[in-house]
Amino acid sequence: MAYAFSRDGAMPFSSVWHKVNEQEVPINAVWLSTFIALCMARWAAWWRTFQAMVSIATIGLYISYALPILFRVTLARKHFVPGPFNLGRYIVLVGWFAVLWVATITVLFSLPVTYPVTTDTLNSTPVAVVLS
Repeated sequence: MAYAFSRDGAMPFSSVWHKVNEQEVPINAVWLSTFIALCMARWAAWWRTFQAMVSIATIGLYISYALPILFRVTLARKHFVPGPFNLGRYIVLVGWFAVLWVATITVLFSLPVTYPVTTDTLNSTPVAVVLS
């Protein structure tokens, strides 16, 4: 993602991050991603923090996939022009299944992973997702 964003000029110092080496590997973007991941891992020394970061990232990614699908099966149902590959008459069924699946896993990733629930084991993911 760092390479794609920098290639499109959407990141600070894009000219640095989108360069590729002789094997066409965006090595600067790889090192940037590695550095950010290590910083996050250092910050996530506590299990609860790591768990919340992974849950928030997963929920955010799935919601970003589900929103266009939801808009496709609701708002754009009559005006959408299908491309060469499409699901035909099953598009609405598959679309609603995908949206319901994302809603289900959003709830599941928001649940605490250990019981009994205390202030130490409480999953703070729902608060972060709602605030973002």
